[in-house]
Amino acid sequence: MPVWIANLYDDLLLWLPVFRAEFLALNWFAIVLIWLSLFIITGYFIKPLRITKKSTEIEHRADLLQMLASGVLLAFLNGLLYLIIPQVILIWLWLTITPFALGLTTGILQFAFFREHRILENSLAIFSGNFYIEPGQTWLSGITRAVSRHVWEQPQTAIGHAAGQLLNFGGWISKVVFIEGITVMQGRIPFANGVAFGSFVLVTTRFSTRDDGNDITDKNSYLSVLIRHELGHSLQSRCCGPAYLYKYGIPSAMTQGWTEKDAEFRSDRHLLVDFGIVPIFSSYEKTYKKANAGIATYFLLMTASIAGLAWNGTPGLLGAYLLCAGIIATLNLGKSNSRIF
Repeated sequence: MPVWIANLYDDLLLWLPVFRAEFLALNWFAIVLIWLSLFIITGYFIKPLRITKKSTEIEHRADLLQMLASGVLLAFLNGLLYLIIPQVILIWLWLTITPFALGLTTGILQFAFFREHRILENSLAIFSGNFYIEPGQTWLSGITRAVSRHVWEQPQTAIGHAAGQLLNFGGWISKVVFIEGITVMQGRIPFANGVAFGSFVLVTTRFSTRDDGNDITDKNSYLSVLIRHELGHSLQSRCCGPAYLYKYGIPSAMTQGWTEKDAEFRSDRHLLVDFGIVPIFSSYEKTYKKANAGIATYFLLMTASIAGLAWNGTPGLLGAYLLCAGIIATLNLGKSNSRIF
């Protein structure tokens, strides 16, 4: 056996008893209670919209058992990750709580002095998007979506929530709606017409002549078409998880057309198969196939992240992750996606 493997094995034997003691010492009751409370409270605050028939109608809410199961699972996973990579969990908490607190405080002060409640309502709605389980899912599918948003679809979930809260704090968000698993934040977005960070979507209303963005079945509405396009990017995030920002996000920002074609294909396909809604995009061919991240992408991310964590803890993990991200993004900055990465 090589010396480095023997040393790693010895370190693991020393670490396991420490990990077990720290695992048992965590206040699991408080962690579970917090997650359950977040899902239950926000679950009854969220009023998702239908996307078939009249999509301005309110859809029924998620099942209570889905909320409870999702809360328990995420409490366990986050407690476990806190023991392994505590700095990453603390960064995630800071990215989530600080922008929310800023928007919430501003909203409360605005309401107290001016009786204007838009920023307050938007801040609560954006925060609730972290725990949004779309109606109509099977019991297992709903739980999977909720857990995926916080585990598989990081860091885009944290970034999307933070960006939405900060724009709302600045007064740029005029409306927040929940449609088909995504939190759509509408307003005069200063840096783009539309951006998707996982299940958090920002869309501009600058070019919309009427408040028609709720009905995504309306193909004559600029805002509705924009939301459908960004839904495709959200579906890319659901599929490719941690590779999303670098496989699709950066190439999309650099105006590589294949990312937009792929997003529009996914959106059309999803809405047609699940809801019978007629496709509206023409950027892709009839024989088009999804451009998914290759196995090499996840192998590179996993091996480099484990090596970085073993070498220098959380800083090594983050460094390895960013290095891999740069490699993946560079290989996809072409007219077509990388079939390997």
